[in-house]
Amino acid sequence: MKKVLLLIFCTLIPSLYWGITSLHAEQQPARERIAQAERYVTEGEIDFAFMEFRALLEEHPEDPSAREATFAIGEYYFKQHSVREAKGAFEKFSEESTEEIPKLIATAYLLQCARLSEDTSSVQALESHLKEILSSKKIFLAFEENHTQKWNSPLGNHFEVREFVDRMEILLNDVPFCSVSLP
Repeated sequence: MKKVLLLIFCTLIPSLYWGITSLHAEQQPARERIAQAERYVTEGEIDFAFMEFRALLEEHPEDPSAREATFAIGEYYFKQHSVREAKGAFEKFSEESTEEIPKLIATAYLLQCARLSEDTSSVQALESHLKEILSSKKIFLAFEENHTQKWNSPLGNHFEVREFVDRMEILLNDVPFCSVSLP
């Protein structure tokens, strides 16, 4: 009996060790994952880019590029009409991000998700939030006709945020995506 246990122990421990080390060997550094995802985006291989972004999140959730991956995953799900998954990704991104324009665009995505799922209370809350942001900038905009900021998303989408005294427009690849007006 002791020989059987010793045999099991001697075969089990090395196999566990090699299994664990091979698991770690398959993980790529976060910067390699993000670089590969960007290459896929450039090549128009959005599905493969999504898989790289998702792998980055699973393998390196604490890496600074994880926020970028979260946004990309939200965009991917939104494009696939998976509103619930897109909403979850954009909520997570909004909680973690400190960058003004990407966070504003994530809020616009959340508003679009709420509209698509016909969640009127969320639509009202998100519209109010965007109006508060616009109102806080109203004084600065009074001296300019408008203020425009551009941002490129991790999935290669081009956003333009136009802020006027009375409204905000967000364009996605030169097409109106979201707008909010002050009363």
